Amino acid sequence: MPDKKPPFWLGGVAASMAAACTHPLDLAKVRMQTNKSEGPRPGMLRTLGTSISSDGIRSIYQGLTASLLRQLTYSMVRIGSYEAIKDRLTNGTPGGERRKPTTSQLIISGALAGGLGGIAGNPADIVLIRAVLMTSSQMATYDVCKNFFLTTRHSDLRMQDGLLLHAVSSGIAGFVATSKLS
Repeated sequence: MPDKKPPFWLGGVAASMAAACTHPLDLAKVRMQTNKSEGPRPGMLRTLGTSISSDGIRSIYQGLTASLLRQLTYSMVRIGSYEAIKDRLTNGTPGGERRKPTTSQLIISGALAGGLGGIAGNPADIVLIRAVLMTSSQMATYDVCKNFFLTTRHSDLRMQDGLLLHAVSSGIAGFVATSKLS
């Protein structure tokens, strides 16, 4: 009875499911790394808690579509092409005599499949990085602006905590994020 191999796309789906579970942790890690505030740095749970309390549960999934796109392209190509490359190196032609691959053939197959996956996943990786960094820079800029307008010594610029303060701080944060990363 011939080996029934799972479909090649199953690796991409599995990697996407894993990415959906780990994305909030990745996002918190980037926010922690880009946090420029003075004093003790918040931990992973505090960073996630702050995001959820200020922007809701959806905030920890910002950039998830880019992460899923990356996994679907990178993992699907990498995992799908590995078997095809391994079969070609080991047996010469598809459907030929089945031989056991050598260690060097497995290493070459993995390296080629990883390279192809990297080429396929690179555009999605760039989108993911931009989405996460933009979110991080917007949050930091928003807080800096809000604190400035609340505590400034210039009475013409000082604002009370309210809708106007949040709208102005959000607008400045959006402008800085788009002009900084463009």
